[in-house]
Amino acid sequence: MFRNTNPKIIFLLTALFPLLMAVAVRGEPDDDDSNVLIEAIADIVFGYLAGVCMKNGTCGPILAGICLVVAAITLIMWISDGCPMPNITGHHVRRAVTSYVGMRLAD
Repeated sequence: MFRNTNPKIIFLLTALFPLLMAVAVRGEPDDDDSNVLIEAIADIVFGYLAGVCMKNGTCGPILAGICLVVAAITLIMWISDGCPMPNITGHHVRRAVTSYVGMRLAD
Protein backbone atom coordinates (compact mmCIF):
# COMPACT_ATOMS: atom_id res chain seq x y z
CA MET A 1 0.00 0.00 0.00
CA PHE A 2 2.76 2.44 0.89
CA ARG A 3 5.47 1.14 -1.47
CA ASN A 4 6.07 4.42 -3.29
CA THR A 5 5.67 6.61 -0.23
CA ASN A 6 8.57 7.95 1.77
CA PRO A 7 8.78 5.95 5.04
CA LYS A 8 9.61 9.10 6.98
CA ILE A 9 6.32 10.68 5.90
CA ILE A 10 4.37 7.58 6.96
CA PHE A 11 6.11 7.57 10.34
CA LEU A 12 5.47 11.28 10.80
CA LEU A 13 1.78 10.90 9.93
CA THR A 14 1.26 7.92 12.20
CA ALA A 15 3.23 9.46 15.08
CA LEU A 16 1.73 12.95 15.00
CA PHE A 17 -1.82 12.12 13.96
CA PRO A 18 -3.01 10.88 17.39
CA LEU A 19 -1.56 14.00 19.01
CA LEU A 20 -3.22 16.19 16.41
CA MET A 21 -6.57 14.50 16.95
CA ALA A 22 -6.26 14.81 20.72
CA VAL A 23 -5.94 18.57 20.36
CA ALA A 24 -8.64 18.82 17.69
CA VAL A 25 -11.25 16.74 19.53
CA ARG A 26 -10.90 18.31 22.94
CA GLY A 27 -14.22 20.04 22.32
CA GLU A 28 -14.89 23.67 22.91
CA PRO A 29 -18.37 25.14 23.21
CA ASP A 30 -17.67 27.77 20.53
CA ASP A 31 -15.26 25.95 18.23
CA ASP A 32 -16.35 27.68 15.02
CA ASP A 33 -12.93 28.86 13.84
CA SER A 34 -10.75 28.20 16.85
CA ASN A 35 -8.85 25.24 15.39
CA VAL A 36 -8.52 26.24 11.74
CA LEU A 37 -4.90 25.13 11.43
CA ILE A 38 -5.54 21.78 13.12
CA GLU A 39 -8.62 21.19 10.94
CA ALA A 40 -6.64 22.01 7.81
CA ILE A 41 -3.80 19.66 8.76
CA ALA A 42 -6.24 16.87 9.65
CA ASP A 43 -8.10 17.33 6.34
CA ILE A 44 -4.83 17.20 4.41
CA VAL A 45 -3.81 14.03 6.27
CA PHE A 46 -7.19 12.36 5.66
CA GLY A 47 -7.08 13.43 2.02
CA TYR A 48 -3.56 12.05 1.67
CA LEU A 49 -4.54 8.73 3.23
CA ALA A 50 -7.60 8.52 0.96
CA GLY A 51 -5.42 9.28 -2.08
CA VAL A 52 -2.95 6.56 -1.13
CA CYS A 53 -5.83 4.15 -0.52
CA MET A 54 -7.40 4.92 -3.90
CA LYS A 55 -4.16 3.95 -5.65
CA ASN A 56 -4.02 0.58 -3.87
CA GLY A 57 -5.63 -2.44 -5.53
CA THR A 58 -7.10 -3.80 -2.30
CA CYS A 59 -8.01 -0.64 -0.42
CA GLY A 60 -9.47 1.24 -3.41
CA PRO A 61 -12.54 -0.98 -3.96
CA ILE A 62 -13.23 -1.09 -0.21
CA LEU A 63 -13.09 2.71 -0.04
CA ALA A 64 -15.34 2.97 -3.10
CA GLY A 65 -17.88 0.63 -1.48
CA ILE A 66 -17.87 2.62 1.75
CA CYS A 67 -18.31 5.86 -0.20
CA LEU A 68 -21.25 4.42 -2.14
CA VAL A 69 -22.97 3.27 1.06
CA VAL A 70 -22.42 6.66 2.74
CA ALA A 71 -23.64 8.51 -0.39
CA ALA A 72 -26.77 6.33 -0.57
CA ILE A 73 -27.58 6.87 3.12
CA THR A 74 -26.96 10.61 2.77
CA LEU A 75 -29.23 10.79 -0.29
CA ILE A 76 -32.00 8.87 1.47
CA MET A 77 -31.76 11.10 4.55
CA TRP A 78 -31.75 14.25 2.39
CA ILE A 79 -34.84 13.12 0.48
CA SER A 80 -36.64 12.10 3.69
CA ASP A 81 -35.89 15.54 5.15
CA GLY A 82 -37.71 17.22 2.27
CA CYS A 83 -34.74 18.06 0.02
CA PRO A 84 -33.64 21.25 1.81
CA MET A 85 -31.19 23.56 0.06
CA PRO A 86 -27.69 23.08 1.47
CA ASN A 87 -26.15 25.96 3.34
CA ILE A 88 -22.59 25.99 1.97
CA THR A 89 -20.27 28.15 4.03
CA GLY A 90 -16.63 29.08 3.75
CA HIS A 91 -15.88 26.44 6.34
CA HIS A 92 -17.25 23.70 4.07
CA VAL A 93 -15.31 25.02 1.08
CA ARG A 94 -12.07 25.21 3.08
CA ARG A 95 -12.47 21.61 4.27
CA ALA A 96 -13.15 20.38 0.73
CA VAL A 97 -10.13 22.23 -0.66
CA THR A 98 -7.73 21.02 2.02
CA SER A 99 -8.94 17.42 1.60
CA TYR A 100 -8.44 17.72 -2.16
CA VAL A 101 -4.92 19.08 -1.63
CA GLY A 102 -4.15 16.06 0.53
CA MET A 103 -5.43 13.72 -2.17
CA ARG A 104 -3.25 15.42 -4.78
CA LEU A 105 -0.20 15.05 -2.52
CA ALA A 106 -0.62 11.27 -2.77
CA ASP A 107 0.04 11.37 -6.53
